[in-house]
Amino acid sequence: MHYRHWTAVAWLLGAATVSPPMLHGQQPLDQAARDAKLRLFSTNNLHNIGVALLKYHDAHRSYPARANFDREEKPLLSWRVHLLPGLDLKSLHQEFRLDEAWDSEQNRRLVARMPDVYRSPTSRAPPGRTTYLGVCGDGLMFHGSSPRSMEDIRDGTSYTIAVLEVDDDRSVPWTKPDDWQFDAHRPLAGLGKSHSGGFPALFLDSSTRFIPPTVDPALFRKLLTVAGGEDVRDRIPLFGGQERW
Repeated sequence: MHYRHWTAVAWLLGAATVSPPMLHGQQPLDQAARDAKLRLFSTNNLHNIGVALLKYHDAHRSYPARANFDREEKPLLSWRVHLLPGLDLKSLHQEFRLDEAWDSEQNRRLVARMPDVYRSPTSRAPPGRTTYLGVCGDGLMFHGSSPRSMEDIRDGTSYTIAVLEVDDDRSVPWTKPDDWQFDAHRPLAGLGKSHSGGFPALFLDSSTRFIPPTVDPALFRKLLTVAGGEDVRDRIPLFGGQERW
């Protein structure tokens, strides 16, 4: 199967040279354009991560587990490391010792070489830390030590979230097997501070949507489950707009 990476055409959003006036109740349009540009870059990163997930599935007949594990079931390296070949970064992948933990002497040296695709344009996290985290929890994309396959995604890949952009204070070293843990009591915890008006989400078909903070928590929970049996097709915007959330 052929997949295509695409590059954000943010210059289209920055073409205006004159700052328009403030509209009543809105940000200045130049600020809104900058916000849109940042969202575009971030969703482009997430889309390319999604393409790499699909490539991994083609090669292995499953998505990556949240990490690879040693004989004692200790997680070693994040799924983000295992996607490197699908991101055209095979040489970096080959430098990792896959049978060692992320913070072993050899692997720790590679934290500083985090690929650009794992860094959000809005992030102020220290170098080597990413805000693109997988969703973890029972019934969600990343769980336990077992990988998922497309057959497990009974709710449909177009309606199942795999990765979220989290707030800077939730960032993790990109090689560390650490991700966003769903909290039923605080379902939006750690989300929504990196961008104005919401947060980007990657779905398993490699599409992205920008989710506003006003999203119904029950709907958000349904978008996280892989096989909850919920029909959400008429409750989310097709192209990521906010008008129908």
